Amino acid sequence: MARPAGLVRKKVCRPARKEEIRLPVEVGLPLIAALIGIGLTQARELADRKVFVKGTPPSNYILEASVANYCRSLRDLATGRGGEGAIAGATIARGKLAEAQAEVAEAKAKRMRGEVVSAAEVETLWQSKMRTFRTRILSVGDRIGHLPLHDRNAITSELKSALTELSNG
Repeated sequence: MARPAGLVRKKVCRPARKEEIRLPVEVGLPLIAALIGIGLTQARELADRKVFVKGTPPSNYILEASVANYCRSLRDLATGRGGEGAIAGATIARGKLAEAQAEVAEAKAKRMRGEVVSAAEVETLWQSKMRTFRTRILSVGDRIGHLPLHDRNAITSELKSALTELSNG
């Protein structure tokens, strides 16, 4: 039978030799967490919810079944069939994320409007004010030159003592 015009038979390319990747059958929770790309705390929560299938030693998990269950739980969660606990947990997490993002946006907006200043700016301002205050207090002795020397020395000594006490907290 002749081929219709314009159709060409394609040659299928196949690799010469397929390398097989062999993973261990049972692994620990840290390895599952690393393979899936989640934190160890989240992996423990999934293990507690029985998403990961326990192996023969209680500390090991069956890799293939655990990954399959994890993927199934993600699909169920995405379609709203993840169970009340999983859906509630995801809803709470989304709510916390939205609140945190709103707080960050609000803080940025306040900063741009000049309603808030950074702690570093406040610290720099107060350091400058306190240096000026210290200089003014230390110069009081020169400004009360009309008093007897004994009185000037007593006042200057008391002011220095007060400044030293304040600087020591």
